Amino acid sequence: MGIPFPSKCAYCLKPMNADGHHIFIDSNISKAVWKCFIVQFGIRDYDGDIRQHMMVWWLSEYQNPIHKLLLQTAPLVISWNIWKARNKSKYDQQRGNPGISGGGGVIRRHTGEMVGAFAASFGTQSNNAAESMALNMGLQWCIDQGHKNIIVELDSLLVINWMLGKFNPPWSLLTTIEEAKRKTNFFNEIQFMHCFREANKVADALANEGAEINVVKWFYSTHELPSQARGHLYMDKDQLPNYRIRYSKKLFCL
Repeated sequence: MGIPFPSKCAYCLKPMNADGHHIFIDSNISKAVWKCFIVQFGIRDYDGDIRQHMMVWWLSEYQNPIHKLLLQTAPLVISWNIWKARNKSKYDQQRGNPGISGGGGVIRRHTGEMVGAFAASFGTQSNNAAESMALNMGLQWCIDQGHKNIIVELDSLLVINWMLGKFNPPWSLLTTIEEAKRKTNFFNEIQFMHCFREANKVADALANEGAEINVVKWFYSTHELPSQARGHLYMDKDQLPNYRIRYSKKLFCL
């Protein structure tokens, strides 16, 4: 049983509970942003929640229709960009994109038993570049081991569509994708299948391991795997599900 509570604010030097009021109004960055625009628009200083902030802007005297439009739309744009910056700071900047990247993969028999696995550091790369490089490593390993019939599961639908020729990769990844396509010629049968990240937990854990090291690590038995990857492998073998948790979006009403 868990106890829900607000997350910590990434905007403040002294982390505070990141509820809605704090994120939009009371955090250090939010205060600075609002103060800047209040000065520019000549809005009187005020206190209160986000609804009261909006009402002060909307009820302020305007000089012409354009000024009125700016007073009505500016607080919405400010709030929306504060929200986007908060999410980017919390979710996208943990390693960055591009940023420090790693790749991982696991090769299994149809019974779920592990044949091999790898974790590799790719340096500073985008997430799509890291996915493509990990795909190349996995294909090359299968070629070296003489496997002729394989199913490739990736949690990147974009990379799969590149491999199937449905979309063209960007020029920066064209060489990597073309190399992967050439490797497919070594197999008698190869299928590409998309899976959600929740169904790809072993490879995801190995990719996180790769981002923390500066070498390529190969694993040939289960007990050699990092503990997190090993746990997910056992869950997969026992056909235990992983869950994708989605939160319902609540409408923001004034």
